[in-house]
This record gives sequence, C-alpha cells and structure tokens, in this order.
Amino acid sequence: MRILGGVASGVLILEFGLSAIAGIPAMQVAVNRFTSLTRTPPRRDVIVLIGLLDLLGVVGVIQGFWQTAPAVAAGSFFALLSGFVVYRQVTHGDTGKELVPYTLFLACALIMIISRVQSS
Repeated sequence: MRILGGVASGVLILEFGLSAIAGIPAMQVAVNRFTSLTRTPPRRDVIVLIGLLDLLGVVGVIQGFWQTAPAVAAGSFFALLSGFVVYRQVTHGDTGKELVPYTLFLACALIMIISRVQSS
C-alpha cells in the first residue's frame, strides 16, 4: 500500500502542481479549463484562490511523506475539489472518457489518505 500511496502522491503532485502554476497568475488556459470542466465561467480571483490552494496542497502532499496530517489535509482538499468537478460533469451529462481524469485524481487522493493513515 505504501508504494501505491507514493504513486498516487506523485500523480497529485504533477497534476495539481501544474494547475497551481497556471492558476496563480490566472492564465487563460486555467480559466478555459475551469469553464470547460464546470460549465461555470469563473472570476479571476477564484482561479487565483484555487491556484494558491493547489500549491498549498502540493506542499502538503510533499510534506506528507514525513508527516501524516499534512498529507491527509491535502488529500482531503484534492478529493473535495476532484469530487466537485466530477459532480459538475455528471450533472451536465458528461459520460465516459470525459470523467476519467478527475475520477482518477479523486481515487489518487483517497488512496493517498488511506495509505498515509495506515502507515502512521
């Protein structure tokens, strides 16, 4: 379970690290991605806030290799964020391959939480 938790952590670091890089300066790609996933055009400050929270989450995942609490907090945030995106996609009729990315991130967040709690 420890190896699976490490792989899940790596996936979260890559995805949400890149998301933070695009979100903090509110790059147009981040705005377009948020809009396409949630069907809600965001305000600039919302994208910046999500980018900052993504960055804090990535720091929590990295720190979570040594301490349990930051990983659980970061994993909880990423699970909530990914769950929200999947919920918005399903309510707008998305099916199949559109649901795969954020379902994967949701699963990775839950696996990371479980692996960190079990290893402590």
